[in-house]
Amino acid sequence: MRRKKTFWQTFAESQKVKIDQNHKYYNLGVVQKCLGIIQDAKFNKFMLFIILLNTLILSMDKYPDYDGSLEQFFSYINVVFVFFFTSECILKLIGLGVRPFFNDSFNCFDLLVVISSICGIYFEYTGQKGSTYFLILRTLRVFRILKLFRIGDLRVLIDSITYTMPIILPYIGLLVFFMYIFALVGMSFYAG
Repeated sequence: MRRKKTFWQTFAESQKVKIDQNHKYYNLGVVQKCLGIIQDAKFNKFMLFIILLNTLILSMDKYPDYDGSLEQFFSYINVVFVFFFTSECILKLIGLGVRPFFNDSFNCFDLLVVISSICGIYFEYTGQKGSTYFLILRTLRVFRILKLFRIGDLRVLIDSITYTMPIILPYIGLLVFFMYIFALVGMSFYAG
């Protein structure tokens, strides 16, 4: 009897990228080491844990800011997360090579998140204007959790929602229109 794959086995398999192992690039020692690291299940579990922890920390952010010491802690932990995400991108870029790296849309998204995070940290620590725009882009890191939707039942659910969205879009528009109308009626009846 064949055992059903665990979530972690399926997740690790979904992270593997098909590459041409016969290419001379993949014979380099550094490339083989990086490829071994990024295809290791423990590395993928660790990065998923970092993503979940980052999501938790980002959800604790608020306005107005916390007191000085707690705000400084969040600033330092942000740098640590950016370090981990940058390291992951560098390992994947070296291990996979440029073309296979950019063929995966999640890798492109991860690179965008890393670059915007590095720019945000730079602007934050130099005190230049524009840091708020990159702080807003920092929230993109929350969407890294969508990597979980690559596999199994979650993938089927997302595909089903994607398929039905065009069908129910007019009904959603009608619902929003009615909500708007009733909000206006409520404001005119109960204002002042």
